[in-house]
Amino acid sequence: MEPASVLAFVLVGLKSAKAAYEILSNFKDGPENVKRATADVEGLLLTLVQLSKCRALEKESSEALRATIDVCLGDIDSFVRELMELTLEPQSSRRKQYWKRLMATWEEKALSKMSARVASHASSLSLWLNVLQRYIWML
Repeated sequence: MEPASVLAFVLVGLKSAKAAYEILSNFKDGPENVKRATADVEGLLLTLVQLSKCRALEKESSEALRATIDVCLGDIDSFVRELMELTLEPQSSRRKQYWKRLMATWEEKALSKMSARVASHASSLSLWLNVLQRYIWML
């Protein structure tokens, strides 16, 4: 596998994480589990930004890293699809109705579970980032 393909997957993940963050961050007055989910997505987003800038991805590629990113990408894409089905544009005058729909449709446990998965992906990718950054120093 070429290093560029891993970077491409990182960039796709970055796009999806941005979309999830934009949706969740529009509900600043939401309950604690929404705030936690927003913070977890933001953590994943920051890790993906750092990974996208990591010079080691230009030189090395790893099937294990690609697999980690694939799983993360699948989860975050699923998360974004669910959020997009339940919300409309944040500028909508009916935003409160969509917020109620979001909360009525999506159980608290489902949001907490997804939030935990996002946080887990952020931790795994952060570990990969640390390994890759150490690799650069060794060169």
